Amino acid sequence: MNSKVRILGLVGERGSGKTPLIMDILQGLQGKGLRLAGLISPGIFEGKKKVAIELIDLTSRERRLLAKLSAEKEGALGFGDWSFFEATIAWGNEKLTNLPPCDLLVLDEIGPLELDLGQGLQQGLARLAERDYRLALISLRPRCAESIQRLMPEIELFELGLLDAYLIKKIVLRIVVDQKPFDPAKTSS
Repeated sequence: MNSKVRILGLVGERGSGKTPLIMDILQGLQGKGLRLAGLISPGIFEGKKKVAIELIDLTSRERRLLAKLSAEKEGALGFGDWSFFEATIAWGNEKLTNLPPCDLLVLDEIGPLELDLGQGLQQGLARLAERDYRLALISLRPRCAESIQRLMPEIELFELGLLDAYLIKKIVLRIVVDQKPFDPAKTSS
């Protein structure tokens, strides 16, 4: 376990741009020689309406359908307006379980399923606790901020809306680039 890690949280309401900001940050890190790992969950839109959510593994670039907007909950985990595919959640948890140590761990998003209901991508919380990364970047909703702070008091939160997304991107990129590469041989228990 590495005691010298940083955890950054992007906090914003639904539709505030958390996932696009993470994708923009990841694009800004291309060619930097960093080991990136984790999951992102971009929306699938019909016009301006989000109708589904994908889950993408950053290591393999594999993608699966995570959820769809639906009133029907049969055969899926229902939460709010969304039906989550349990097979994709299991796949995501398996991917998180098998992640190698990395420079940047990305978890988009840690939400009520994980924090309040003990469901969803629970391995994301386990990976955060293992600290086999230099920096973790997570996204979450404001209502989850207090719960994540109880679990990880050291988390640094950036609230979209209070801070400009461009400024947050510049800060996060500076933090990531300034971090020394992760060396598993130098971890301490």
